[in-house]
Amino acid sequence: MCSRSLCPRGGFDFWHDPADAARDAQITANALARGGYAVMGGFAPDGPERCSRLPVARRSAQQIGALFASAFALMQSRAERHRTPAGAEQSFAYALLQRR
Repeated sequence: MCSRSLCPRGGFDFWHDPADAARDAQITANALARGGYAVMGGFAPDGPERCSRLPVARRSAQQIGALFASAFALMQSRAERHRTPAGAEQSFAYALLQRR
């Protein structure tokens, strides 16, 4: 049962929602067709602790995969270092997940 106003059910091939990852793991599993893909990403463990003065979650691709492991297989991971317009570097992690 979804606790949000948006509660998709099956049939999607791609889903992205940057909100609460633990809760969204179940919503994503319900939304994606078996064999469908989800790309989840965000700040890596060595990324900034805050963005626009707000606290952020920092996870590796493997940690993202672990959040979704009950219904998804981690297919690929990627790390990226991004240079901001101000010249600072920020680390990001991405996980490509496939619905079992």
